[in-house]
Order: sequence, then C-alpha cells, then structure tokens
Amino acid sequence: STGHARINSSVYSELSATYAREMSDKLWLGLRLKYLLGGFNITTNKLALSLRGNELNNEVEVGAQADIRVSGPIEFTLDAYDFIDEISMDSPSQIFSTDNPGYAVDLGLVYTVSPKLVLSAAVTDIGQIRWKNDVKQLTLDTTYRYTAPDFSDSVDDQADNYKSPEDVLDELTEDVKNEFGFQLTEDSYTEKLPYTISMGAEFRLLKNLDFGAMYAHYASPYYQRDTYAFSANLGIRNALSLPPTMIIVGSNTVWACAAAFRFGPLQFHMAINDLDGVATPADAQGIGIQMGMSYVFPFSLIK
Repeated sequence: STGHARINSSVYSELSATYAREMSDKLWLGLRLKYLLGGFNITTNKLALSLRGNELNNEVEVGAQADIRVSGPIEFTLDAYDFIDEISMDSPSQIFSTDNPGYAVDLGLVYTVSPKLVLSAAVTDIGQIRWKNDVKQLTLDTTYRYTAPDFSDSVDDQADNYKSPEDVLDELTEDVKNEFGFQLTEDSYTEKLPYTISMGAEFRLLKNLDFGAMYAHYASPYYQRDTYAFSANLGIRNALSLPPTMIIVGSNTVWACAAAFRFGPLQFHMAINDLDGVATPADAQGIGIQMGMSYVFPFSLIK
C-alpha cells in the first residue's frame, strides 16, 4: 500500500482589523477579525493505491482512491476512458482572484511578569474559505480484482475458439481502463484553514536586544505538527526589528528570518521561514512567506 499522499496549498489575501485592550497593568487581550480573499487552492483529500494478494483465488486486489479539488487556473482533460489525458494552466494571473470569500479569527493575550519577562499565548487562523470560482473536482474510488490472463484458447490457431494472445491482452487492458476512470465535477467546496495554538516567553536582556522561545501546535484537516522556536530580536532606533529564528520540527531544524519597519503609525513587515527550503525546494519542511502592512490607530479611553 502507498498509504495516503495529501496536498493542501492555498493562495489568499486578507483584510483584518485588530483590537487590543489593557485589562490590567500586567495583562493585555487582543482580537483580530480577518476577511479572506481566496485566489488559488489545491487539495487532495485522498490519493492512495493499495495492492493485496489472495492466494486462495489466485488474484490480486487493486484499490485506488482519489479526491482532488482545485480552485484556480488548472484544467483537466479526460480521454474516452475518463483517464487524465492532459493538465494545463490558463493565465497565472487568475491565482490572484478574489472571488472565493472566507473569514478567520485570531485571539491572543500578553502577560507581563516583570519588566524583563513577558509571557504570551494565542490561537490564530480559526476560519475557512469557500472555494467556488473555477472549481474542478476529480474523484476515483474503485477496487479491481486482477486475475492472470487465460491463454488456454491461444495455443491452436486452427481451433474455432482460437483467441490470439494480443486479443487476450487487449481485453484485459480494456477491462482495466473501464474500472479506473475519474469523475470530473465543478461543485464548490469549503476548506478549513490550518490553525495554530502557541505559547511563548520573551526575556529582555538589553534595551534593544531580547530573546524569545515559543511552542506552537499546528493543526490542519490532514496532519498536525509541533514546533519549537528560539529567536533573538535586535531593535534599531525603535524603528527596525530583525529577529533571526531557529525552528525545530520533529528531528529537523530550519532557519527563518523576518524584518519589521515602523514609521509613525505605519508598520511594514515581512517573514520567511525555512530558508533552506527556499534554496532547495526538495528539502522543504513547509515554506511560508508573509508580507503585510498595519496602521495603528492611537486612542485612549476616557474614564
């Protein structure tokens, strides 16, 4: 058995609004509401092949399951037997479509133990996207019992029931093709976002230098993983922040980097994780690239 091979990749943009409130001198709570604009998604809920022998009946049972969902400029063409004959791509600009709506919520808290030690916890990306633009769904669920071809009628070419070996193999090929055809539909579907539960601690060593540690549990509909991250954050003139980060995922270690720039109420940020995966995609553990801009509305509550 090949087990189950799964892919879940999405391209989307977001519009968000964040509210933070100081509950006490030590505790802050935050809420972020996000409206998502889905551009592209490819998901394989099932992609498996299995082989099982049956010596009693002298046959091999072949099982195949597939459930492939795509929203975007990828086109599938099926042949007369409903096999995938061609995969093509239309204009790549369709990846940046905004016709697939979604939502997500982030929740977080920050607790100041002392001027040098801060603890935090958060749950991010609780939400989903409804994929309905340019949708294709390929499904396959079949079990085929293969028995060895019978060539007993292919010995004497003068017999009335003679069947050439080529005809016997052609019948087998035709039988296999009829069993393993795909179904292609265009029904919309909903995909929940992978969410993350994280806890962290930050220790300020100097005015512009602090160290951080974080544990995060990442969960998607298809797999889960736990990560540990350790970073050093260097601030320059209260405007530029550079935090190199080491991330441990299972037995693997990856490196990430980020940069944030603040100009008055405007904040710009960019982050890239798994730098080795960017250089060598075949060794990627999970590449993520994020860019964004925030505007802080300063106001005070009148008591």
